[in-house]
Amino acid sequence: MIRQIAPQFFTTDIPGTLAYYKDKLGFECVGTWQDPPVYAIVARDQHAIHFRCAEPPIANPDKYPDELLDAYLFIEDADALYAGVRSSGSGIHARTCQHAMELA
Repeated sequence: MIRQIAPQFFTTDIPGTLAYYKDKLGFECVGTWQDPPVYAIVARDQHAIHFRCAEPPIANPDKYPDELLDAYLFIEDADALYAGVRSSGSGIHARTCQHAMELA
């Protein structure tokens, strides 16, 4: 039985990514590997996201902007979550959250 799946995202800046996810999105750092870090895990509400230091992938010109989805989150109270991350200065805009709510 699968109990959890954790997405892995690429980043060129593990410390910067950890700071954003902690300070703006409310995640806690579970651990980092190597110094300087090349891999990290953050968690919130018993769910984890893994980050690997890597050059960004090359954009695929055949993709539409709305197909560039990395992960989909199922949440209980979209308005409360949006208010929390918006007040932290996360840079998340209503358009992003609205699009996700329309899909639900």
